[in-house]
Amino acid sequence: MAELNVIESAHRTNIKRLAEEFGESYESEITELYSTQREADESRARINDFIPIFTYRAVREVLRGIY
Repeated sequence: MAELNVIESAHRTNIKRLAEEFGESYESEITELYSTQREADESRARINDFIPIFTYRAVREVLRGIY
């Protein structure tokens, strides 16, 4: 299992990347959406190591539909 700090760092990096792509003025909304998706992904996952990748992709698709 990946070290927890590495996973948390990946989540923070993903939120920053999404804010850069969709607008830093939306960062709080992006963070909220990301957190909601992350909770859903983690509750279904058996292995949490790859959650940052799946969460990033899912949130990016939602944001593409909004912005």
